[in-house]
Amino acid sequence: MADFIYNNFNEPNGDDNNNNNDWYYGYDAPTVQRTQRSNTNLAVILVCAFFGILILLTFIFGSIIVGKLTSSNIGNQNVDSMIFSTPKTELSTPVNPSATTPRDEAKEYESYSEVIYAVKDSVVEIKTQVISNGHTISESAGSGVIIGSYKIDDVDAGYYVVTNAHVVEASNGIVSDKIMIKTTDGKEYEVTGVRGSDTYGDIAVLMINTTDKLKGVSFGDSNSLVLGQEVIAIGNPLGELGGSCTNGIISALDREVEIDGTSFKLLQTNAAINQGNSGGGLFNMKGQLVGIINAKTIGDGVEGIGFAIPSNEAKNIVSDIIEFGYAKGRPFLGITIASTTDMFSKPYVYIHDLESGYNDNVLQKQDIILSLNGTDITTLEDFRSVISKAKPGDSLEAVIKRGNEYITISLMVYEKVS
Repeated sequence: MADFIYNNFNEPNGDDNNNNNDWYYGYDAPTVQRTQRSNTNLAVILVCAFFGILILLTFIFGSIIVGKLTSSNIGNQNVDSMIFSTPKTELSTPVNPSATTPRDEAKEYESYSEVIYAVKDSVVEIKTQVISNGHTISESAGSGVIIGSYKIDDVDAGYYVVTNAHVVEASNGIVSDKIMIKTTDGKEYEVTGVRGSDTYGDIAVLMINTTDKLKGVSFGDSNSLVLGQEVIAIGNPLGELGGSCTNGIISALDREVEIDGTSFKLLQTNAAINQGNSGGGLFNMKGQLVGIINAKTIGDGVEGIGFAIPSNEAKNIVSDIIEFGYAKGRPFLGITIASTTDMFSKPYVYIHDLESGYNDNVLQKQDIILSLNGTDITTLEDFRSVISKAKPGDSLEAVIKRGNEYITISLMVYEKVS
């Protein structure tokens, strides 16, 4: 049975087995290692064990009670629209994703090696960290593509890098605490700002401030692609093989898939795609970026089924993000949600936080969302599936539980405007 996964590479490794034949984000829970205990007097062991059990029971029952009322577990939180780390500096010149290679772009290169040589320096490695209380609790790796430079006060200031939203988001949906970019010459740059991240299009735009001369690529026209057309994928498979190149063809032009409750129409390719390739580039023989790699199929007997966001779709999202800081037309409820389980291990979704001016007049923190428009809500995927189909201006009927009271309310769907 085939499973479908995003292609970011996550550390530390958890259980990647999934046989539900659905699509999921590839975030792994951090592992916990036990320390060894040395031998000592039996009586001391028994006394320590007794008090240890008392402390453990107190901790467990305290966690059950407190944990249901808070959202301290960062791995279980999610937002329906991203919280952005917007740059403090004001952009005076938008990105110009024009070609940076002095050549006739209407002409195809004669070999794969020529294409790779022309574009490889524009594909970067991305590593992210989620930090809690000063400690790194999870890491992830992916790929990105330099698409152009930006200016501040008419002075060259840095570069834009496009990648997948799921590469730079932590498992709670909020942008990772630390994001590093590594170029093909081995130089590392810390991302100075996430201009914007769009969950529904799975596109994020990063900013790196540097006076170094980096190389960008131009967007190609994904609408001009045809079945069987040759393409090259470049990325960072396994999170440690940056600059890896594979070749293949366009296997399908408009493949509709659903990942984590969100529907996508993607390019399909048989070029070898592995975890860590997410956010990398799919290039035509002209050296143009025709797709942003974001997913693959896994399973026994499954080979050569990878997916990429068409460049025309990605370019529209990128343009919105650079101009406005977000993708226009996306549904926004103004809430942060979290998912956890009760003492009987039954999952539920609740309101972690509210943004003033949206649905804070009908919702309160800790409200449990039981259903939306008649769909039972028990997981974040259930929630996303309903919201992703909504449009700004829609009204959603929600049944919530507040304390011991069951309430039916109407939620307004807005457009994110800041």
